[in-house]
Amino acid sequence: MGYGHPWELDVGVTEPVLRQAAEKLLAATEDVSHAIRTATFGPSADAAGVIQAALARDAGDGWPARLTARWLEQCFGEGPRGLPIELPLLPQPLGAATFARALCVFGQAVRAACVPSSLPFALGRKPASVDTNTLACVFGSLAFDPTFHSKALGLSRRIALSQARILAKTALLQVRLEAARIVLGSGEAPLRADLFAEIGVRLFGSPLDSGLRGAWPTASRDQAARLVGLLNARAASNRLRDRFDIDWFRNPRAWTDLREQGARPADGTVDGAALDAAAGDLGRAFEEALG
Repeated sequence: MGYGHPWELDVGVTEPVLRQAAEKLLAATEDVSHAIRTATFGPSADAAGVIQAALARDAGDGWPARLTARWLEQCFGEGPRGLPIELPLLPQPLGAATFARALCVFGQAVRAACVPSSLPFALGRKPASVDTNTLACVFGSLAFDPTFHSKALGLSRRIALSQARILAKTALLQVRLEAARIVLGSGEAPLRADLFAEIGVRLFGSPLDSGLRGAWPTASRDQAARLVGLLNARAASNRLRDRFDIDWFRNPRAWTDLREQGARPADGTVDGAALDAAAGDLGRAFEEALG
């Protein structure tokens, strides 16, 4: 079909451009990731410890005992009322990170619910949608927004800031994993052992077991859309804050805006030249949150 890689069908930029953006994102978050890992584990970091810490079990204030669709909708006041939001079966919480992931799932469902039934299916939905992944990341980023902890969870400013910082560390690992999946999954096959070892050290402070090479972390079918959505999400979040204030997620006018966006055809052209800039901007955002 004239494409160099299947991902190009989803996002409209070439695989080398995606890979470059992923590598830029890893580089832009390298220093803050190393600093957080060293402060937490010293020289003895490994994948198991880093993943365990990312569950954010020490950020447990304000969350319900059970994760339900009703609780998710209540977090946003009157905004989502009337939207046909359909959520999958939600997991039992393992830590605050489970709620962060549920917010991402909720964002995906909101995007689908905002598409009017009058819009042709092929225009409103794509199997690998940048718009859907952008909104997923916008809602997921609320997990490390102190305002969300104050307004939705009812926490004091001090605890809200503390919990948001803990969950920012979780988000940092997730962001780096998404970038690593592009780097590991888009290039030559079979995957080079030295590249796999290098990525393991950069993510976790020590190499991953060589038996995982080619098996984890693997790229999903929509990995390109996931990365581009992730890189687009900061600008989308800033736009909502600028227009509807820092508690936009409880502002009915913001939800009207989301519905209007959902009425447009899915996924415009991706600006490949902007991806590197967005990666650098996201790196600076993590440094501000965790530095």
